[in-house]
Order: sequence, then C-alpha cells, then structure tokens
Amino acid sequence: MAEITEKAILAAAKVKTIADVAALNLANLSIPTFPKAALSCFNLRFANLSSNRIVQISLINQLPQLRKLDLSNNSIGVLPDEHFFESMRQLRILYLHQNNVQKLSAAKGLVRRLFPIVNFKGRLR
Repeated sequence: MAEITEKAILAAAKVKTIADVAALNLANLSIPTFPKAALSCFNLRFANLSSNRIVQISLINQLPQLRKLDLSNNSIGVLPDEHFFESMRQLRILYLHQNNVQKLSAAKGLVRRLFPIVNFKGRLR
C-alpha cells in the first residue's frame, strides 16, 4: 500500500482544505500505521481506521478533537502508557475489538476521565 498523502485524505474526506476534514474513512486499505499526513487534520472528529494492518497507535493522541475512533480489526498488540489518552479530551467512542491487545492499562487514563468514580486498586491487565 502506498503512503496516504494529504491529497488522498482530501479526496477521501471530499473537502478542499485539510482544516475542513472532520471525518475520515480509511478502512480496509491495508495500511500498517496511522498516516502522518492525517496529523494535519486538526478538526478531525471521526476516524475510521478499521480493518487495516495497524500495529501501534503512538501518533493518534496528537488529534485532540477526535470524538470517535474506530481501530477495530487491526493488529494492535500493545497500547501506549496509561497517560496516552489524556490529551484526547473529546474522545467518547473507541473501538479496539478484533485486535491482539495484551494489556489494557493504557485505557486507565481514558476510563478515569470518562468515569471518574471507577476505582483501579485491583490489577487491570
């Protein structure tokens, strides 16, 4: 699969400027990582990256306006540390099913923000 360019993102989102991209569907493209060109989509609110070959998600937290993120059906095995989701204050829906996630402790930050009364005294794998 060729690299996803800004031009390809504009075509997929059907907008004229990268600042206008609010929703992006990059499902079923066999991409191995989050496209760096998408980091310029500062107003991105919905991203569908399902059914690709994504292994890690280290750049996605640079999009603080994201509200819905679909990463289902990928090859994600490890989530970043538990503070990873803290900058994503607008994120309300996160799909991670059909991945190989071995450890969910990174989701603690997201869960704490969404559900502040949840207690994590026990061990979260």
